[in-house]
Amino acid sequence: MSVNGSCLCGKVTVKMNEKHTNVWACHCNQCRKQTSSPFFIVHSGGEETFTFEGEEFISRFKSSEKATRGFCSNCGTILFWELNESHCYSFNAELFPEQRPEYKIVREVYLKDKPDYYSLKI
Repeated sequence: MSVNGSCLCGKVTVKMNEKHTNVWACHCNQCRKQTSSPFFIVHSGGEETFTFEGEEFISRFKSSEKATRGFCSNCGTILFWELNESHCYSFNAELFPEQRPEYKIVREVYLKDKPDYYSLKI
């Protein structure tokens, strides 16, 4: 079963070839700086597991030697985090609203970076 998602303005759409409902919360400094909160992601895997439309609106930022972050150049919506070496993608969980009722946070990463002013109950 495939799922469709989009950025805020709709210029970029993503079709994942299968449903992913396990959500990770990333507390790293970069994700928190970019989102002002943990970044909630769903893993899609490699490039063969999804397709983009509106590729011309995707801007990429190499945020470290390890990863690249993608966002819509029109509305600024954060789209994904990509491992540079393996091209494995993790998508903004909020791109796929039809999956929300089934989402479950199953893992938190970079907990050592998480500030004390918030906590999640998983």
